[in-house]
Amino acid sequence: MADLTAKKRNEVSEDSHYGELPTTDEANSTAERGQKILQNMGIKLDGKIKFPDSKNNKADYIYIPATGNVSGIQEIKKDLFQNWFSSNPPLLVISVICGEEDHNMNDELKRELRNALYQLAENRGII
Repeated sequence: MADLTAKKRNEVSEDSHYGELPTTDEANSTAERGQKILQNMGIKLDGKIKFPDSKNNKADYIYIPATGNVSGIQEIKKDLFQNWFSSNPPLLVISVICGEEDHNMNDELKRELRNALYQLAENRGII
C-alpha cells in the first residue's frame, strides 16, 4: 500500500461523498481503485506497522480522522473486500477509536498500540 512511513493525504472537502469510483478503464489495478476509495473517504495517513517475531511482520493500517467522510462505508465495503482485497484478503480487521484529532502519538503510546494489536492478532491465531 504505502512505504513504511506514514504519509499525509490530500484533504477531501467535507461536503463530498465517497466520490465516483474509477471504472476499469480509469484504474490500472485494483490497488489504484482501493487508493481512490480511501482518498475520497478523507484518509489522512496510511502505511504499515512492523510487528516483531511474526511470519508476516507487517500490517497495513489506515487512519480516518473524525472529520473524515465515512457515510459511504457500508456502500463501498463490498467493493473493498471483493475487488481491492480479492487477491489477498485481510485475516483481521481492527477498528480503533480514540479522541486524538491529529493522530499525534508519542513513541511510548505507539509502542503500546503496536504491542496490543500484535497480541490481539497472536491470540486470534493470525500471526
